[in-house]
Amino acid sequence: IENMKQMFEPLCQEKGINFIIAHKPNCGILIGDKIRINQIVFNILSNAVKYTPKGGTVIYDSHSHNIDSNTIQYEYTIRDTGIGMSSEYQKKLFQPFTQDYTNPNRPKAESGTGLGLSIVKRLLNIMGGTIQIESELGKGTNVTVSIKLPMMTEEDFKKHEHKTEEQHELQKKKITGTVLVAEDNEINREIATRILEDFGLSVVTAENGAEAVEAFLKLKPGSFRAILMDLQMPLMNGY
Repeated sequence: IENMKQMFEPLCQEKGINFIIAHKPNCGILIGDKIRINQIVFNILSNAVKYTPKGGTVIYDSHSHNIDSNTIQYEYTIRDTGIGMSSEYQKKLFQPFTQDYTNPNRPKAESGTGLGLSIVKRLLNIMGGTIQIESELGKGTNVTVSIKLPMMTEEDFKKHEHKTEEQHELQKKKITGTVLVAEDNEINREIATRILEDFGLSVVTAENGAEAVEAFLKLKPGSFRAILMDLQMPLMNGY
């Protein structure tokens, strides 16, 4: 929840979108793959923010609950008042490289790989979870994700507490240097920048491959510690 707030609140403020987190903890602490769980929610939220125009609203509504003393139904709905999807497109939206170019409300500048939701679906299949989508063209979208996950025991909690202390010690040691990020999607660029700056790095961004080459050639060799390159970009791609 904190990760989401840090990433998406500033983005929504910049875009003039209301961002609401309806989260009333009603369950124990779950055990799961944090990286993949974040990947699922971030992919869905990125779409919601990307395709909701100024003045609209994006809501993360958590309704997780304990099934029994060992299991949690981890569940949430992400609602937006954005451009929505046609019923025809909804039949194929989990297929890789699928994008709805026929939607008349789609922002002309927005494009992506069309892989986000297919990755989400595959991850949920592996976890034994489900995803349900309700949408209407021009009237927004509701995406509900549900996964059964084990609940943390007191013994697990003690182990986790010890691990967390070790992680905090490691996190105090910041990384230094500059990273070049080439990414044409504004939201993804902003998220990548925030994550890298949290590590202590400074970031130079480019909106396409041609800009990335120009930024690289401007500086002395060794100025960038790493270059993070999106593959699908205008003018010149990541390859």
